[in-house]
Amino acid sequence: MKRFVKILVTIGILGLFTLNVKADAIPSKVTFVDSYLTFEVWQGQGSSSVSIGDDYLTKNLDIVKFDEFEELQYEGKMVEKSHFTVTKSGLNTIITLKEDYLKTLKDGDYSFEAVFTKAIIPLKLHIVTHKVNLTDAYFTFGAWAGSGTAIVNLTEGMFSYEYYPELFEGLWYKGEKLNNSCYIIRKFQNVTTIILKEEYLMTLSNGEHYFTAEFMNVRVKLKLKINKSIKVKVKKPVKVKKVKKIIKKKKIKVTWKKQKNVTGYEIKLGTNKKLTKNIKIIKIRKNKNTVIVKGLKKNKKYYLKVRAYKVIEGKKYWGVWSTSTTLKKL
Repeated sequence: MKRFVKILVTIGILGLFTLNVKADAIPSKVTFVDSYLTFEVWQGQGSSSVSIGDDYLTKNLDIVKFDEFEELQYEGKMVEKSHFTVTKSGLNTIITLKEDYLKTLKDGDYSFEAVFTKAIIPLKLHIVTHKVNLTDAYFTFGAWAGSGTAIVNLTEGMFSYEYYPELFEGLWYKGEKLNNSCYIIRKFQNVTTIILKEEYLMTLSNGEHYFTAEFMNVRVKLKLKINKSIKVKVKKPVKVKKVKKIIKKKKIKVTWKKQKNVTGYEIKLGTNKKLTKNIKIIKIRKNKNTVIVKGLKKNKKYYLKVRAYKVIEGKKYWGVWSTSTTLKKL
């Protein structure tokens, strides 16, 4: 009898060992907690989709496959399959929330999880059907004294609204939308930060300046105070170099070496070498270093020069003209 019991215990121990091996062999799901993908912002009608697969979240681990999708969860509970569809597009899995389901949700931000055999992908949905205009409240940039950047932090909970970069529509100053090269917007945890670049700040004068940050869900005002206690030494643009002409298919293209920290370029075109006759001025944006010269008469000589300029506190500072280049339309 004792021998029989000993045999059963041995079998039991071996069985437990086998179960442990199998459990260890089952791969655990990879869960991404530091980043998420977003559904298309829902603004009151239609559906909203998100693409999962060939993106930064998978980190090239080949762990998100269409045929391995298991379920969609919201707040830890499974979303009914009648509320969404799952389709395949190339290597991507597309999850689409249906309009009838979306209409049951209020304005706000919702966190979902797409569960696959090998991974759990966090998803975020923003529902925005109206915009709140905060006219009496300001976020304030740190005072700017003539160098570096100016930073303002939009903290979630302040004024009871959240500020997501994916809902950001632009930054406005004196009724004009700023080029996105003038600033940076980013988010860390529950704080969205807007950073004005030094190059742009140099164009503003001393005193208070007011901006409007447009998000899909809220419009907020920003205040910036500039006090340049030390006069900034202006470094003028250098002489434009490597001006070249390219004639192709009866078109004349002029290129030059691009400069850093300039506002733009000015091209002077004329019919004499000193560029005093039949002058034409062409303005070029800072991010370009090419121009197609048009309106030239056939077999007539033209001369061209290029210079860079920089605007600081409303004042324009010119660089040195390039060496003259001769143009002739064939």
